[in-house]
Amino acid sequence: MIDENGNDDPDHRSENRPVPPGSLTRYVPGAATNAPKRNVLVVLAYLLTCVLAVGLLQTAL
Repeated sequence: MIDENGNDDPDHRSENRPVPPGSLTRYVPGAATNAPKRNVLVVLAYLLTCVLAVGLLQTAL
């Protein structure tokens, strides 16, 4: 496999990066290590859920 950096080593994969121990994927279900667009969508989904929960609590009280 030849990547855009010119490395033709078959064992080298540019998408395999070490994950820091305090990464988002460890604490947030649905987040992926090398998928920033997916992580943004996951965070937006959690924020929408929180806003809806707060709205329901305000109407209930």
